[in-house]
Amino acid sequence: MSALPVLHLAVTAAYAGLLWTVQMVVYPQFAEVPAAAFPAYHRRHMRRIAPLVGPLFLLEGSAAVAAFWLGVATQPILQSASLGLFLAGHAVTFLVFVPLHGNPPEGPTRSWCRRLLRWNGIRTGLQSLRSGVVVALALTA
Repeated sequence: MSALPVLHLAVTAAYAGLLWTVQMVVYPQFAEVPAAAFPAYHRRHMRRIAPLVGPLFLLEGSAAVAAFWLGVATQPILQSASLGLFLAGHAVTFLVFVPLHGNPPEGPTRSWCRRLLRWNGIRTGLQSLRSGVVVALALTA
């Protein structure tokens, strides 16, 4: 097996793990922060999460495109599913999460926290499905 399927699987699974952590730990804690402390808390969250998310985005995106480019001729259905799930998950990130985190409320409102959890649940589900597809790709590489 070449290094690309292993790298592809590693970064895909790492991002899924990060999303599950955000879903189960990070976003539920937002609702527990007192309103007066929330703006500073949110700024710290954004500053601390960026070094985790940024490199994973770049690595996963690069691996997804490379795997698709190199493997679509031999595994068109799995490669297309993998790339489609990647694009759907990252569309949710850029269309939903960038605006939500770019303009947070002064305090962690219930509706804002529910939106974060609902949309991150979708994003986490997409990434989890993608991880399964990438496992199948790695096993058939």
